[in-house]
Amino acid sequence: MMLSDRTYVDLLASGDIQVVPHPETSQVQPASLDLRLADSFVRLPRNQFDEAHRETLSQTIIRPGEFMLGSTIERIKLPSHICGQVHGKSTWARRGLMVEAAGLVDPGFEGTITLELKNLSHLPLVLSAGTPICQMSFNLLDMAVLRPYGTPGLNSHYQGQERAEGARE
Repeated sequence: MMLSDRTYVDLLASGDIQVVPHPETSQVQPASLDLRLADSFVRLPRNQFDEAHRETLSQTIIRPGEFMLGSTIERIKLPSHICGQVHGKSTWARRGLMVEAAGLVDPGFEGTITLELKNLSHLPLVLSAGTPICQMSFNLLDMAVLRPYGTPGLNSHYQGQERAEGARE
């Protein structure tokens, strides 16, 4: 069951769902919460000879066809009975920016969300830290999971991440 603004506002107030910094009223949408772009980027190689390049910038340009990683300002912590789903915002999609976050945020996850960003348009796009870049919806599970994300043995590679992170094996 997808949660409404009333429910996740109550869950934020009770501390069941934790978001730091606490969301502003303007970030609360009817069935999602807007998350903002942080200043942490990983520019991925354009060919097999280049290396990934980490940047901390208040603003960056993503060129046509370019793929890079970004991160949310907000640090999320989910309980063992709620999962999240990250979606791109329609404003950015209409400009040609695809925002993917590997979609599912598992129960028990704690950290910032790494975003996979791809410019599908023919024009460069300016990305500024603090801009609403994606939205997270919350889903109530039928019961708490047996092994939340971060449980030893699950290989939860991204638990506790604080910035954009490339793939970990």
